[in-house]
Amino acid sequence: MSFPDWSLILDNIVALAVVLAPLEVFILRNLLRFRLLVTSFIGLLSAPDGRKQIFSELGHGIFRALSERAGSQKGVEARQGQALGISNLVSGAGGIEALGAIKGKIDVPFLGKVTPIEALQAFIALKNIMGGGGSNIMQNLTGAVNQSSGSSSGALP
Repeated sequence: MSFPDWSLILDNIVALAVVLAPLEVFILRNLLRFRLLVTSFIGLLSAPDGRKQIFSELGHGIFRALSERAGSQKGVEARQGQALGISNLVSGAGGIEALGAIKGKIDVPFLGKVTPIEALQAFIALKNIMGGGGSNIMQNLTGAVNQSSGSSSGALP
């Protein structure tokens, strides 16, 4: 049986102490902070004003978290509604009303920023002014009646 080499054991202990010293300092510092936090919290609970302050901050924090959650839920519902409107518009199931579900504005030349339903209404109005794209565009713009095409057939042109 051989005796342990005490110098080697001592070297290992010193090496571990040097390597683990920053970790030990970090742990001790956090333990001190935690102890100060707990003692200050207990000190606040012992005074009536401190209890009032703690519970008012706690209530404010809970109310704020709940209102943020409700706002987030509303945002999710709005995005789902917009996605449903777009899918209805693409599939043709929603008709013109599906354009109303799409939020936001688009930049249309000569009109500026308008919603999709406003853009469609402007396009329909422009199409009506232009007479559906026929050859009588100038007559529709000026309101003139075509005098040269008077026929006695009684049919509308």
